[in-house]
Amino acid sequence: MTVNDERRRVRARLLAKSPKDKNGHALCWRCKARRATDMHEIVNRAVTVGNEQARALSFEEGLCLMLCRPCHDEAPTRSVERELWLILYERYGEDVVRTAYAKVQDAMRGTLAFDLPER
Repeated sequence: MTVNDERRRVRARLLAKSPKDKNGHALCWRCKARRATDMHEIVNRAVTVGNEQARALSFEEGLCLMLCRPCHDEAPTRSVERELWLILYERYGEDVVRTAYAKVQDAMRGTLAFDLPER
């Protein structure tokens, strides 16, 4: 399975697990008001370029969430990034998220520079 296949598979699973509007469309995990159109990997894909193991691990469900385009555009900002980590903690459990992140960090040989927020 290619990385893109895995990404599509995770995206479909996340959409299925997303809250829905009255028409059955997946809602953004952040604002809960607009349709979820974008899968956001909290570990930016640019960070894992050249490391296929880390890239594949960055698609763990505990590190991805579904956002609308406006929320996805704001995702790289420091305050929103922290908010997204907290959403992941709430949805999957802090231990699951931290474990998934540690796997990516190990694959990157400790070069990731995120400070995971405390609850």
